[in-house]
Amino acid sequence: MNRSLIALGVAAAVAFPVAAQAAPKVYGKLNLSVENIDEDTRFADRWELVSNASRFGVKGEDELTANLSAVYQIEWEVSGDGNATDMGQRNRFLGIKHSSFGTLKLGKYDTYLKLAQGEVDLFNDLNADMGKVLAGENRVNNAIGYESPKFAGVAFNLMAIPGEESPNAATPAPSAGSTDDNHLGDYFSTSVVYSNEDLGLYAALAYDKDVSSNFAAIDTFGTAPAFAVGTTGSGATLKTDKTDILRAVVSYNLKEVGLTLNAMVQQAERSEENTIATLAKKVPTEDSYLVSAAYKLGESWVLKAQYVASTTSVDVPAVKDVDLTQTSIGADYNITSKTKVFGYYSLRNHSNENNPVLAANGKTQDYDSSFAGIGLDHKF
Repeated sequence: MNRSLIALGVAAAVAFPVAAQAAPKVYGKLNLSVENIDEDTRFADRWELVSNASRFGVKGEDELTANLSAVYQIEWEVSGDGNATDMGQRNRFLGIKHSSFGTLKLGKYDTYLKLAQGEVDLFNDLNADMGKVLAGENRVNNAIGYESPKFAGVAFNLMAIPGEESPNAATPAPSAGSTDDNHLGDYFSTSVVYSNEDLGLYAALAYDKDVSSNFAAIDTFGTAPAFAVGTTGSGATLKTDKTDILRAVVSYNLKEVGLTLNAMVQQAERSEENTIATLAKKVPTEDSYLVSAAYKLGESWVLKAQYVASTTSVDVPAVKDVDLTQTSIGADYNITSKTKVFGYYSLRNHSNENNPVLAANGKTQDYDSSFAGIGLDHKF
């Protein structure tokens, strides 16, 4: 009898820690679409099979104490169509979560400004993604993040990003090839988010400080960016490394009629002066906005429409504003909660009128790109 009780006690002591460790969850999605792509200045009208940020990952939460748990995630992008290298880095972190005080996360993952968009971008990951038009869609290395619990529907998030620059041993002060970006919080991203499912309301205000980000207009013309200056050398382009971005987002779900209305406004500005002599002290800025709407039709259909616009400017007489607009419509048919068939059409306009620099280099100043696709999305 005593031996049996001892054996049961030992078995329970061994089994209890194991039971507290939840099995990691393998998850992912494959999103593939057959698309007709027509870009006026780059390639002829063509058909492509496109992998839209297909991915898989492992995530989990393991109980440590009654109030503490370890949280983790490792995610990779995969090439569903086989045209790119697999195992591209996506979000990955290790963190400690407290039931009352929030979560501390260390790793590489989306900035809180990017996450603040919620679900307002109805064509996320497709060629109609809002990131094709505006800045701020960043996933950063060396992220040290804190996420508060919700208080009356409000949560606060803060990410510090060390620059990890090596100081110049011979010249302690910043010099050519050396910076002073070697502190704990050289850059940061923060957001305040309110969500109330009962009211169908989501709102967020987010800010990035000195986070490296490209304006979409910079890459408008492929290898000859719209803000090119001069005619030779790779140094003849205006870069947008450290950028300050302010983003405001609101979404309202009218559940009784199945309609969701979304809006986002954003201002972005390079946070350092340009060092190119011909553009000295000229700082590019970008003003952008998004409006979108989704209408649920019956149990399976969702109809979508979205408009995104940005204007990028730099205070140089010879360089005119670059305007980008993107109009998209689409429909999803949800076969199950995990599998859907979708179709969409998107028209993107690039306009850099009266730019003598582009004209002198024979570049088109105003053109359209269109994308029409039918695809399949499956989550597992």
